[in-house]
Amino acid sequence: MENKVKKHMAQDASALHPPPSIVVTTKNEEKNIGNCLKSIKAQSYPQDKIEIIVVDNNSTDKTKEIIRSFCHAERGEASHSTI
Repeated sequence: MENKVKKHMAQDASALHPPPSIVVTTKNEEKNIGNCLKSIKAQSYPQDKIEIIVVDNNSTDKTKEIIRSFCHAERGEASHSTI
């Protein structure tokens, strides 16, 4: 019985916080992309539920580097990326 209650509670919590996907499109947004991503991460929504998808349209400024840096900082990784 206790397992059923725990399972039900977990399902209720998941329903309260469905996982959103946030799509950010960019083209030469080096002045804005850092603050945009920080703003998304600053939301009160559970961070483990949020998926951020960044689509870059061949930026020629430092947009991609800023995105890479953000991703590495979030993951605690060294600098390497598929962006």
